[in-house]
Amino acid sequence: MTLNRVAVMFALGVALFGLALASSAQPALAQQGVLFAGWSGEEEASKPFFQWMISSFNAANPDVEVRWLGWPWDQTQQQLVLRYQSRQAPDIAQIDVNWLHTFAALDALVDLNTVIGADRLAELMDPGLLALGQVNGRQLAIPWTTASIGLVANPKILEKAGVTSPPETVDEFVAALEAIKATQPDVIPYAISTKNNATISGDFQAWLWTFGGRIFDADGNVVVNSPATVQALRWLKDLLDRGLIARDVDRFDARTMFAQQRVGFYDDAILAKNVARANSGLGPAFDENIMPLARPVLQRGDTPRSVAWGHLLVVFKQPQPVTADSGAVRFLNYVVFEDLVPLEYFKSQGLLPTSRSALAADIVQQDEYSATWAQFTRTSTPNETSRWPNGAQMTNVIGEEVQAAILGLKTPEQAARDMASRLQALVDEVR
Repeated sequence: MTLNRVAVMFALGVALFGLALASSAQPALAQQGVLFAGWSGEEEASKPFFQWMISSFNAANPDVEVRWLGWPWDQTQQQLVLRYQSRQAPDIAQIDVNWLHTFAALDALVDLNTVIGADRLAELMDPGLLALGQVNGRQLAIPWTTASIGLVANPKILEKAGVTSPPETVDEFVAALEAIKATQPDVIPYAISTKNNATISGDFQAWLWTFGGRIFDADGNVVVNSPATVQALRWLKDLLDRGLIARDVDRFDARTMFAQQRVGFYDDAILAKNVARANSGLGPAFDENIMPLARPVLQRGDTPRSVAWGHLLVVFKQPQPVTADSGAVRFLNYVVFEDLVPLEYFKSQGLLPTSRSALAADIVQQDEYSATWAQFTRTSTPNETSRWPNGAQMTNVIGEEVQAAILGLKTPEQAARDMASRLQALVDEVR
């Protein structure tokens, strides 16, 4: 064998060895994946969409493997905090809009301006929406879908009760509840949350604002011990005493019973229609049984109140620096800014997209249900505990004191005083 031939054979062997190494390395690279955490992928109504979204991204990005980790909604915030504190944070997570300040206080999140760019984000999304993910000038989250927690009603139940139009005032609302109870005794007239402090707090705040009260003033001072709070608590207790609301109901219970046409009104986010479609087993045929409406007001001319609602996507800091080419950032861009995905989310779950291009799509613009929801979302207010790093503890306090009042364990006056003193102690902890 000549020297040249030996050299060629050696070079060919080196090349083949390199190809073998590259081939064997590929599966290992794919295993260095992205952990995506949240709650919606655990819910039956949205699970198929999440599976499609993740698998379609993985197919288009063979060097990244996104895996899902989920919990029920009311456990997700705590689980994410615990995982971060134990240095096991996911790469990317779905969080409630009201949790952002908790994770900002932990310094757990990547400033997405540094990996996507503030100018590019401003091109892709309206500044008003981007502001929902900003804390002290940093873009710590990207809004994935936004709306508010509003009222939905079953128009067929209202019709059977002789209610010919949606109630516009609190008095008209109570009259509608009474009519439902009188004509359909097996139906819960209003399935407001009466268990699970996370949902009790939000539902109560919307009615507290309706009665003219607040938890905190603009400077963060506790102002909940007020005549408006007492009035709201007394009103809710009266509804329970008269059988117009029920004990031991949370958001998920209400959704199930609404799909079974056993609820007249309840509070939910814009996804209520798609949840009811799935829970009822009727699909789009259920749509005639659901109607969104603005929350009734105390006096005509008042502004209807609702709690701002939305899902944000956040990228957690990792031992290795997160860059624009990191799998988590690429997945975030895919989920929010490639129109195929947010528009499929809208079609399958009824959740409004957030990017400029997806919001302008005909399928979004021509949907009456979503347009109605968007109308009363314009006057929504963020949950008052969301500004505080210990907001989860405040939420528990509010829920516990509301339950104590409506169950008759405390007078409304005592519950308002105790709520104020307990919240003040939590404010003092962080000031």
